[in-house]
Amino acid sequence: MHFRKLLQVQTATSPSVTVGDITVTPQVQAIIVRLPHGYFIWSRPTSILVEQHGLVKHLSIGDVTRVLQLGLLGFCLAISLLRFVTFPRRKELAS
Repeated sequence: MHFRKLLQVQTATSPSVTVGDITVTPQVQAIIVRLPHGYFIWSRPTSILVEQHGLVKHLSIGDVTRVLQLGLLGFCLAISLLRFVTFPRRKELAS
């Protein structure tokens, strides 16, 4: 099976909601992994389109949790690297 068929990234638009003269349309990004006996789909909101008086604004949604997780991972890797550089392994003394 080709890699393109196994893994896909799609951007989709959810149904719009209109209140008064404002129309809000959420957009999501989905990662689809096709497995031999099923699918794995992970989706997250990416932006919102707000339409008012004929003008459309594109508002991005930042994923603060993902940024914090990547920062924490980088911090842990830096501490681990520092530990191995600062405290090299001690050679065992032969008795």
